[in-house]
Amino acid sequence: MARLVDLFNGFCQVFIDKDVPKVMKLFAQDATILGPGFAISGKDAIAKFFEVETQKVEGYTIEKKSILETTDEIAVEWRVYHKYKPTGKEIHVNGVTLIKAEKGLIKGLRDYTDLPPS
Repeated sequence: MARLVDLFNGFCQVFIDKDVPKVMKLFAQDATILGPGFAISGKDAIAKFFEVETQKVEGYTIEKKSILETTDEIAVEWRVYHKYKPTGKEIHVNGVTLIKAEKGLIKGLRDYTDLPPS
């Protein structure tokens, strides 16, 4: 069974290596992702989301600031750095990701993000 921090790291890795099939192995069939202004349900919809969004990100790095976990949940406070390709703007974002795991897979993922000014 995957460690919870490995699920988080695998989720983040998709923005670096753009390997959507690899990251989808971490998600349950009925997984959900919630973030600022969006909600996605189901593995197929999540894969489509990653296929689009990963192409907008370049030079992604993440700094984990703190991690709290229980048996089936993890909360990671982080700071992300990347270039947003559509505008060329350098982005520095703080946030927290909460992951609920079930049977070693991501069942629910929720991002709380300090979005940069537009």
